[in-house]
Amino acid sequence: MSRKALRWVCLVGVAGLLGGGLIWAGPLAQGQQTETPCSLAEDALQPDQPLELNHVALGNLVKTLAMEKEVFVCLDREGRRVDRVRDVETFIEIVEGTVKGPSMRRVELSLQVAQCTKDFVEGSVGCRMSKPDRAIRRLESSVLDLRTCQPHGSAHLQPRDPVEMGTVPVGAQLVKTTKVEKEVLDCEGRVVDLYLFTDIVERRTDLKPPTIRPISSSFLGIVCIKTVPGDELGSVDTNDCFQFNPS
Repeated sequence: MSRKALRWVCLVGVAGLLGGGLIWAGPLAQGQQTETPCSLAEDALQPDQPLELNHVALGNLVKTLAMEKEVFVCLDREGRRVDRVRDVETFIEIVEGTVKGPSMRRVELSLQVAQCTKDFVEGSVGCRMSKPDRAIRRLESSVLDLRTCQPHGSAHLQPRDPVEMGTVPVGAQLVKTTKVEKEVLDCEGRVVDLYLFTDIVERRTDLKPPTIRPISSSFLGIVCIKTVPGDELGSVDTNDCFQFNPS
């Protein structure tokens, strides 16, 4: 069976992590990879908490990093033996800076994908990291019309812990909270990951006694189209990534 290129459509940015830890332990058999189908692994092989979120503040900048991991298994042509196990990790990075007010605005949004393949035919482990994609296109209905989508019915596709949240202080006056959630959709046979980010910026007041109150909120949507009917899962192209503003 010949393999088509798996297409990922993601609407978010990713940080350049793991760069030093991704190495080739041996060559992967290209011919073998084109002959064996891949599918999302069952729950036993999936991480208990596949979605993570963290923040770091550096001066007047805040970096938010969301990471999601999925595991794919690639069987032999008879469907009896696991030839390869492939870990796919999606990193979405959002950098924001302070502006007059004070408040915060987005400076940069990027996406990066890491893949590690354990090949039991060749006896090798190979990892690679995509280049950061900082030119994430806007989602258009010609690419994906959400009116054609429904929540995916396969329980093992939905994350068991679909929501992460974190808060970080910014300077002496601001506090920033970010929440990310993920849901998997079925869009006329295509598997689509939908990420929704909610940002709340709060400011220390001069009231007596002092308190902290919200001054702004914003939303960001990212969609990742992971499969086209007949395509193989587990290979990534960050050029197929899109963002949108929830309204």
